[in-house]
Amino acid sequence: MRFLFLALLALTTTVSAQTLPAGQWAGELVWSNAEPVALSATIETCALGLKIRLVSDDELYRTADTIIAPTGPVEFTVRNTQRGYTLNCSLTRQDDESLAGSCSRGSSQARMTLHPPEQSTIGCSE
Repeated sequence: MRFLFLALLALTTTVSAQTLPAGQWAGELVWSNAEPVALSATIETCALGLKIRLVSDDELYRTADTIIAPTGPVEFTVRNTQRGYTLNCSLTRQDDESLAGSCSRGSSQARMTLHPPEQSTIGCSE
């Protein structure tokens, strides 16, 4: 019985350490030759997994609701609504709990950083 309890405790700790805090994240998309674009992302814990919805403050960049894996890189696509192109983004968790990585379209790349909410939320809008 003690072994079962310890195994469950280890599994719970591992799973909770691998999930991302749910709530409103803030960040930016930075191209080498342009001003940074302010971003707002909502990450929710849903039945199918984590869901991310991201939009730039000027609404030129946005995602559709995308299910992301709770472990490994956070991968999703972002659409530029004005110019009609799509960026493929891959972000990894940093030591300060933020997400950072790159978004690319062919040979063009931008850096994206997202910072977690101060307080995590519970629930899903689906």
